[in-house]
Amino acid sequence: MSYGYHDESYTLFRSINTYMAKRKAKEKKKHRVYCTYFPDGRYYIGYSCKTDKQFEKYFGSSTIVKESIDNLKKEIIAEYETRAPAKMQEFLLQWQQRHDENCINDMLHVRIRSSFLKDFEPIEWTPSVGIVHMWEEPNGT
Repeated sequence: MSYGYHDESYTLFRSINTYMAKRKAKEKKKHRVYCTYFPDGRYYIGYSCKTDKQFEKYFGSSTIVKESIDNLKKEIIAEYETRAPAKMQEFLLQWQQRHDENCINDMLHVRIRSSFLKDFEPIEWTPSVGIVHMWEEPNGT
């Protein structure tokens, strides 16, 4: 079968498709709600969809977190398969802790499609300042 002057382009197209098919599958995103703790008792509640490797070194997008050279600790509060429930849980925890002077979250932003939250159930959580283990899983292990 001949493709005329497109033969060369078709061969290149097939090569790219073969390469893409053999390429390693992309790591599935994990939608996490987490808490970053500072040594002085302050904490930051956040959301991340980073891969495990990226999340290992990530402690939040807050300027205070980014500028901190302190020994920060991180707790995974909850993990979800999709973004909407994770963002809602992040917002609810930030709202719940809004009167706590140790909670440094100041910017609240939520834009979520409500139809994605039909089965959402909020979790119970309180900051565990001073009793945090790095990379603690939501079930406590």
